[in-house]
Amino acid sequence: MSTQIKLLPALIALSLAGCASQQAQTGPDQPMQDRLAALELAISTTDGASQSRDAALSREIDGLRSEVRTLSDRLATQGEQSNRLDGRLTQAEQRLDGLSASVKEALALATQENIRINGKEAFTVSLTEDKTLYPINSPELGSQDAGKLDDLVGRLAKMDQEYHLEIQGHTDNIGTDDYNYELGKARADVVKRYLHEKKGVSLSRMSVISFGAANPVDRNSNHNRRILIRVLVLDKNDKNR
Repeated sequence: MSTQIKLLPALIALSLAGCASQQAQTGPDQPMQDRLAALELAISTTDGASQSRDAALSREIDGLRSEVRTLSDRLATQGEQSNRLDGRLTQAEQRLDGLSASVKEALALATQENIRINGKEAFTVSLTEDKTLYPINSPELGSQDAGKLDDLVGRLAKMDQEYHLEIQGHTDNIGTDDYNYELGKARADVVKRYLHEKKGVSLSRMSVISFGAANPVDRNSNHNRRILIRVLVLDKNDKNR
């Protein structure tokens, strides 16, 4: 209908021009009905073409809308599939991280065990202060021995290779062997706890061993109480094997 309105003035103008021309040729007695019929025919022809174009456009629009709906459905399906895939990837990454951490821990433990068994002594620290050796199972150390352990940690931080601390507990020969074994172990555990809880040394880097009274400094003396810390490392040849 809008096309009709736009074309109507032009058609009327053409028709009137045609009427004027026709009147000049055929005279005033030419029936006006013929002119009106020609005008209606032109309008009806134009309107039919417009409706045909509108119908074609409407069909094209409907087709495009159908394609948009199809694409939207596909995108929604792909989105669900993508979310499921992302979830699976996240789970796989978490499992991989867990396995990687387990592998690293296992390698670290294996390295420490290798150093503990095959390591060479780099240096030692001996703790002999009575407050460190008594009372048993106390987390507190004598200030002198605590200072020695603090210095030890500083030296360890400057090392450029892996190390393992073998903490040995030694007692005098007073008491039974079983008693002295437990006593030496308890004293060594005090040092191990201090290094771990106060200085952050990993537990996997330390091992405790008690000799009781079996390895005295002087067999003729009853004063063999001490804690000996051996710092063990692998030499370069051992590392390359």
